[in-house]
Amino acid sequence: MASLLLLSTSRVHGTAYLEHALPALDVFLGPCRRVAFIPYALKDRDAYAQKARAAFLQIGREVVSLHEAGSPRDALREAPAVFVGGGNTFRLLDVLYTLDLMDPLRQRVREGLLYSGASAGANLAGPALIAGAVLGLAGILVRLPAIRLSRVPGAGRKVGAAEPDTV
Repeated sequence: MASLLLLSTSRVHGTAYLEHALPALDVFLGPCRRVAFIPYALKDRDAYAQKARAAFLQIGREVVSLHEAGSPRDALREAPAVFVGGGNTFRLLDVLYTLDLMDPLRQRVREGLLYSGASAGANLAGPALIAGAVLGLAGILVRLPAIRLSRVPGAGRKVGAAEPDTV
C-alpha cells in the first residue's frame, strides 16, 4: 500500500521553505533518515537541492538529490523515502520521462516507498495530469499519466474538445 504525504505548497507566506510542513514530514518519515530529493521541476537544481537539504536537516534527515547521483535510477531504487519538489509540473514530467524514471518511481511507491511532494510533486501523485490550452493546444485536453496509484480509464490519451472527459 502506498504511503503518501502531499503538500499543496512548499511555502506559506512569511515562512521558510517547507517550514510549515516539517513537523508533518518528521512524523511521516518516522525512523527513515535519508530522503531522495527529486528537483526536476525547477531549472536551477543545485540551488533547489541546497534549499531542500537545509530544510530536511532541521528534522535530522539527509537529502540525496537525484540530479547529483551517478545513476538517478539507482539512487531511487536505494532510497527509503522520496520528496518531489514543486515548480513546473511539465518540466518535472519531461525530465522524469527523459531519464526513464516514471515507471521505477511508480513501482517503488507501490512497493511502499514513502512518497512526499509539494505542488508539482503532489500533482505527480494523482491519477492523471490534465492540461487544457497549454503549449498552443487550445481546444485540446491533454491527459498525461502520473504515478497513477489507482487506475483511471483513458489516462495518457488525447481527448478532443468535443469529447467529454470522464475522469
